[in-house]
Parts: sequence; C-alpha cells; structure tokens
Amino acid sequence: MKTLLKAASLLLIALLLSNCSSTNQYMVKDTNEYMEVTSKMIGDWSATGLNLDDESVLGMKYEKMTAKFDFSSRTVKFTLYVTEGKIADLLLDWKKEYPGISVDEYKITYLSSWEVSPDGKEFNFVAGEAGGADIVIKGDGENFDGFYQWEKTKYNMAKSADDGSLLGSAMGALAQSATGTSDLFPEFEESYTISISDDGTSLKLIEGLNKINLIKN
Repeated sequence: MKTLLKAASLLLIALLLSNCSSTNQYMVKDTNEYMEVTSKMIGDWSATGLNLDDESVLGMKYEKMTAKFDFSSRTVKFTLYVTEGKIADLLLDWKKEYPGISVDEYKITYLSSWEVSPDGKEFNFVAGEAGGADIVIKGDGENFDGFYQWEKTKYNMAKSADDGSLLGSAMGALAQSATGTSDLFPEFEESYTISISDDGTSLKLIEGLNKINLIKN
C-alpha cells in the first residue's frame, strides 16, 4: 500500500510540474516573465513609424495609428486614421454629384486576441478571435449615408471573399483590387519579434520588412 501511495504521489507531482512547465508564464499576471515583458506592453500607444513591405505608409496613407493592448480581455486594437488626401480621392467622384458631402474622419480598426510567445520573444495575433477588421466613417452633407454604405459594401466584399484559406486570401486580394480598397487595408503578419525599451516607453514589432514603431501615451 505504501508503495502504491508513493507511486501515486510521484505521479501527481509529475503532472503538476508538467502543467506548470506548459503554462505560458508571459501570459500569467505578476510572474517575473509578465513583469519583464508583457506588463510593459499593456496600455495605449501611438505609432511613430509604420513600414509594410518596406514601404513607409504613415503620413502617406494614414495620418496616424494608435494601439491599445488590454491584458484582461487579451485583446489589442489598432486604429489607422486615413489621411485627408486619401479621403479627398475617395470623395472626388461623389462631389461631382453631391458637392455638399463631407467626411471628417475615416479610420480602419483591427481588433484581435493576442499573446506573447512562451519564449517571450514574439508578439502573436490569435487568428479568428475577437472582432477582426472594420471601418468607421464620420461625416455629413448630401448623401453621406450613400457614401458610407458604399465604402462598407466594398470592404465587406473583400472581407467575405477571404475565408482564411490560400484561395480565400487570393480571392480577397482580387476583391480588394476590384473595389479599390487594396491600398487602404494593410495586411498584418501573424507574428512579430518584440523589441521593447527597458523603461517600457517605446516598442517595436518587427517581421521581415514590416515594422511598427510605437511610443507609450
């Protein structure tokens, strides 16, 4: 009986140790790993640089970009504000028929679940969770609702064509090209290398030619 009890105890300890080792300590609050990396990412950030495929798009396509990392919900929200020049391009044909139409704000939001990798070196989007991408447009004037609905329709066409598969991604890209939305909706990678300053005031997310530089608000 003692031998059986001893064996059972050893098995229980092994299972407990196995569970502990498999837990991502960077996603457990108040661990050393969390304090060293994850806690520094939590909060509101503003982008000082955004390079996609080695092309700088901040100040060209987007006036500004913000990011909000929340730990309790495990969500991150990126918001990209389209430049006035881009908005003017989108309104060019509309103003010919509706000269009184105006758009005060056009922004693209990405809401995703996220995690720091178990080795603490990467930031990962968790695909298929949280809210995905969306657009928010504010304005008024002649037939603003028509413009808003047209932009939403173009966006939804491209979004529905992409089901996450290789073919879906190709169809989504084709739909974006056909609807003229391809230059507004950036493609984020699934994983970025984390580079964060010791004081936690600056953060870089790097994946190949894609780089997002952020400073703490």
